[in-house]
Amino acid sequence: MNNCIVNRSKAKTRQYFVDNLSAILITYMIFVVHLTYFCHIDGLVFKVANYLFYFFMSWFFFKSGMFYKEKTEKDVLKSTFRRLIVPYITFNIVGIVVLALEKYQSGGALSITSLTKEVLVTIIINEAVYPNLALWFLLSLFVVRNAFNILRRLNINIFVVLIAALACLFTIYYLCYYRWAGYDNIPYIFAWGGHLSKNILLLVGNICCGMVMYCLGYLLKDIQYTKYVVITSAIVYLIHLFFPIHIDFRIIDSDNMALAILFSLSGIILYDFLFRRHLNKRISVLTYIGRNSMTYYVTHYVIMSALFNLVYKNFTMDKTTLYIVSFFTIIVLLFVADRIFSIRWLKWMVGK
Repeated sequence: MNNCIVNRSKAKTRQYFVDNLSAILITYMIFVVHLTYFCHIDGLVFKVANYLFYFFMSWFFFKSGMFYKEKTEKDVLKSTFRRLIVPYITFNIVGIVVLALEKYQSGGALSITSLTKEVLVTIIINEAVYPNLALWFLLSLFVVRNAFNILRRLNINIFVVLIAALACLFTIYYLCYYRWAGYDNIPYIFAWGGHLSKNILLLVGNICCGMVMYCLGYLLKDIQYTKYVVITSAIVYLIHLFFPIHIDFRIIDSDNMALAILFSLSGIILYDFLFRRHLNKRISVLTYIGRNSMTYYVTHYVIMSALFNLVYKNFTMDKTTLYIVSFFTIIVLLFVADRIFSIRWLKWMVGK
């Protein structure tokens, strides 16, 4: 009887709005950000969606910071390895298989040596294998969560961590997009014995940017719902609609990094407030998608790569038809993936 009371209490306190908002943002990312990229399509609906949900990548770091709980370094490392690195490794391997099939289908010689070299270079530069580039987020979040926990355990003030991350982010942003804007690689003197791709430095930047959003999630987890913070965020969000400035999070690209962070934060706070107030309840499909978003995240990009680089090569379609066909095909394949990785002995592949 007591167990039943405890379980009911836990069920009532679950923050369903997080699952529901996660579902909206993961759907936006798959079908607007990534699918339009593969289809090379643009349109009013996609532009409106981009105006509304521009903060989506920042939100996932922010959300993780909201739910941070201090644990031993070993416990956090073990937990994040299972939930983030295991899917990262597993679906990079799937990406390598797709890459090998692409090379085989193109008729070229499939050299293990050249394939291995290409895979290693791509991972070093992009944090993931080409056919599944979206996996970069898992590695960055793994670094951010473990680094944050270590710093917290050392009793380093979170504001100090935030300021240091901002300083590092803005320094890298300035160097890569202003000081070395005309270079493909960092000048020799900064590369410790050889030229270094700027992409590597930019990836350090995306970890710093992730740390900024993670710290803000931790610091604002309760304050964000207060009246004046919400009103201020709503005003800033409306200003953004007239002056849209976004972050390409993976390579920290933005027309104005300071404004992009401010605008992202305003969108995060406003949507957190609205969903917490109006959609903090179980909504069958929406809540289910949010709770199982990892499955869709790690599979969607490699599915698109396989479709566009292996299957569609033999078909000719206009952009609109291509998008519509791909839209429904991906929904079906994601449903299949969800069923597969719900099998008890396969759940570990998606970090469950």
